[in-house]
Amino acid sequence: MLIFTIIFCIGSDFTYGYGQVYLNYLALPVVLFGIVYTIKSLFVTAFANFAPSLRRKFSYTKLLGFEIFALAILIFIMTFTQNYFVGALCFVLIAIPHGLYSITSSSLIHKNLESHHRATIDSMFSFFIAATFLIIEPIIGYTADIYSIKLPLLVLGIIISIYGLYYLFIGHKNLTSLTGD
Repeated sequence: MLIFTIIFCIGSDFTYGYGQVYLNYLALPVVLFGIVYTIKSLFVTAFANFAPSLRRKFSYTKLLGFEIFALAILIFIMTFTQNYFVGALCFVLIAIPHGLYSITSSSLIHKNLESHHRATIDSMFSFFIAATFLIIEPIIGYTADIYSIKLPLLVLGIIISIYGLYYLFIGHKNLTSLTGD
């Protein structure tokens, strides 16, 4: 679950940190950046609120599988589009798996850990994500400066897809043994 969280967070959080660079690359008028970010934040909140009802209908493994593949597909579309409307739309739609994941992961931790361990595990996850970003962010920024924002997006899409395939064939079995789904 830690590797899943790190890979997922790199993908979804990347779009927040480098979103302005990406939208600028697509030549979206700067006046629309605030509107796009506002809509994205509203989507995160809406789908985070929607996640518990989805959790009652679908297993953790299915929800997490949807979240990782939706993220990969949206990142690939962002990589290959030259249309700022399509790019901005995908940028906003990444908020759907992001919002769902924020609640799905918390629920999974809550279900499987005693209360006195939850904060420790959550803190450890946050630490590993931050440490990963400390290593990856300079590489992403340097690559975006030298080439374009599309190259780090492509590499990220490939990494997420490879992990998504691993999760589909092997990783979900480990999660199933944890959750009983």
